[in-house]
Amino acid sequence: MKSKDVLNQAHTVFSRLLILAFTMILFSCKRDERLDKIVMHENPFLKTITKPEILLDDLNNPATPVFIDNRIVFAESGKGTISEFKDKEAVPLITGFGMDSYGGYPISVLGLAAIPDKKTWIVAASQDSGHIFIYDEAKFPTTADKGREIEIQRTESINPFGILLPKKTPVIVATGGTKSVYQGNLDVINPNPMKPVFDVTTGVEGLAEDLKTGEIYGAVVGTGQNDGYLISWNPVAKSITPRTVARGFSNLVGVAMMPNRLLLLLEFGNFGKPESGRLSVIDLDKDPAKSYPLISGLDFPSGLSLGPDNALLISTFGKKPATPDGMLLKLKLEMKD
Repeated sequence: MKSKDVLNQAHTVFSRLLILAFTMILFSCKRDERLDKIVMHENPFLKTITKPEILLDDLNNPATPVFIDNRIVFAESGKGTISEFKDKEAVPLITGFGMDSYGGYPISVLGLAAIPDKKTWIVAASQDSGHIFIYDEAKFPTTADKGREIEIQRTESINPFGILLPKKTPVIVATGGTKSVYQGNLDVINPNPMKPVFDVTTGVEGLAEDLKTGEIYGAVVGTGQNDGYLISWNPVAKSITPRTVARGFSNLVGVAMMPNRLLLLLEFGNFGKPESGRLSVIDLDKDPAKSYPLISGLDFPSGLSLGPDNALLISTFGKKPATPDGMLLKLKLEMKD
């Protein structure tokens, strides 16, 4: 073979490799169109130091993302499972939860909390009449029917729930998605029945604890007509009466407390209107009645969780109820001086 032919072949191979490398770079840098719809707002209290990253997509109505011992755990509510995000995949931990419906979306697990030192998980599932189960992490993977149930003195027959285990008080708080808030002493060995402590018209979805005061903050959903509102209450008061903190939210579904008493508020948005979900911030020490947008353009966000170093998880149901196009997003926040 002539040297000229060898050079020509080498040039051809090199050109193809360059094209392949360039194509791979373009593919890896290509931004997901769904992320392009998300708007990051200038906020007086917080800034986003990383853009939203899709950890998982094509999920069936993901909900209640949580950090547990630096692990990321979430429910695929439309599938009836709880999974761990591990090695870029969803690894099932508990499967087989029964299904219910919320605004046309199939749902199951809406609440999840853990007692890390006891390796005990408490799960709120909205299946049929709604249930609260206790699971031993040592037995994972397992099925929903292996959990021990905590009795509830119900105020109605059908009621989805959220869960909170406050750090300052030894109680468990559960929320009814359509009516009541329940509380009971936290005892995973012999749990007492949970009793209703107060009612709200449209139910409470998200819960957060103020570690400074011990108060609990709850997201009252509303009817989707900007009538959702934020309440708080003392979980150990003799007579528990919630007070209204802020109003004017569209399907308020999530709250998360930051170390400096900034409160993150997550709105599901208007049914039938994708990209209407948003995340806003209020300052409990200054003007808690006023909220400031941080992120908008979310496709029906369902839950959030604040983790180490102010890492934030947000789950979204996606654009259509019958289509598994939900996402698990992650970004990082930083407090302004």
